[in-house]
Amino acid sequence: ILNNNRILEIITNDAVSGSVIYNSVIGSGTVYFERYMSGTLNGIKKWHTISSPVSDCEFTSFFDNVNGNGKTTAISSDGSMFSFGKYSENINKWIYPFRSDKAGISGELSLGTGYTIALNTDNKVRLAGYPANSTVTVPIFFSTGTKPTGGFGWNSLGNPFTAALNISAFFAANSSQMDPIYSG
Repeated sequence: ILNNNRILEIITNDAVSGSVIYNSVIGSGTVYFERYMSGTLNGIKKWHTISSPVSDCEFTSFFDNVNGNGKTTAISSDGSMFSFGKYSENINKWIYPFRSDKAGISGELSLGTGYTIALNTDNKVRLAGYPANSTVTVPIFFSTGTKPTGGFGWNSLGNPFTAALNISAFFAANSSQMDPIYSG
């Protein structure tokens, strides 16, 4: 919905997700992009992968939007660290760098980077920023083993746009960069 303040809201619920295609940034307005995610069920975390479709999305604002005015209840936590991480290919595991008291959180979510997140309850994750309107290039790392098979080579990527991607076309265009057995 584009209103007089040049704000575009792309909303979601548990059945459908919003998707918008446009050719240029509309003025200098902010885009709010929501994604619905299921939460922990019977004590078992439901992990999701998310990527920001907007630039200038600061981690502090993201955590505040998800948790609702600074509360730290929506994103799951082990008591000290948020259940929100980034994959590190060179050590072959997810790292969780954000303390649940939000101390020291700074920087922005990177376009095209996939992050993992677990929520306490079913909730909408809201990202705010400016839409990507040109090609987004994300480096793919392969630190060990032989290419294309063997070693680590796992990378977590995500859609950097507010519109859905044709996954078949994405895989066809990028298959030379992927392990033919494990691309997924």
